[in-house]
Amino acid sequence: MKEGHDPGKAEDLELIDRYLRGDLDGLDQLVRRHGRAVYSFIYRFLGTDPYVDDVYQDVWMRVVKSLAKFGGRSRFTTWLFQITRNICIDYLRKRKRRGNPLSLDEPSGQGDQEGPYRNYIQSKDAPVDEIVDRRELVKHLEEAVAQLPDDQREVFLLREKTSMTFEEISTMSGIPRNTVKSRMRYALENIRRFLQKRNIGQEVMTNG
Repeated sequence: MKEGHDPGKAEDLELIDRYLRGDLDGLDQLVRRHGRAVYSFIYRFLGTDPYVDDVYQDVWMRVVKSLAKFGGRSRFTTWLFQITRNICIDYLRKRKRRGNPLSLDEPSGQGDQEGPYRNYIQSKDAPVDEIVDRRELVKHLEEAVAQLPDDQREVFLLREKTSMTFEEISTMSGIPRNTVKSRMRYALENIRRFLQKRNIGQEVMTNG
């Protein structure tokens, strides 16, 4: 896929080059740039799970081991979230084999509070009652996303938590582009339906 000038991609490549030349601060800055988004993706993808932190560490360990092979043919974020997605899927498969069901009873209290929903909610100098309403909306959105089928939740999070296009998600996951778009559409419809059942009037928006 042909891309225009991407300052973020250039900065990532510079940091990777610094790390590969022995400057450990290059890796530290990569983690600072992308760590919060990675953690938030894992947290939403896996749901409440005591091993979210372990999966997060596994992602960065895989990155460190594979960084020399990256090559820069795609954006670093695309490559990073492909690793993140694969590790999450592997973990879910192992968890299902262990018979450890998904638990949504208690939030972990970690990660990006408003997560992929920050684009849905205006937040400049809001009164206290509006802030409370926003937090309630975030809670309902979290529940709505947690109840999506795995394939819809995956596409929704990749689209909302990263800068990936539908084409990039398609290439990364091996799913036809139209299927990716359909899953995103169904995810949004299911989220809207979930909110409507709870009389939540906020319109769900999307990056695509």
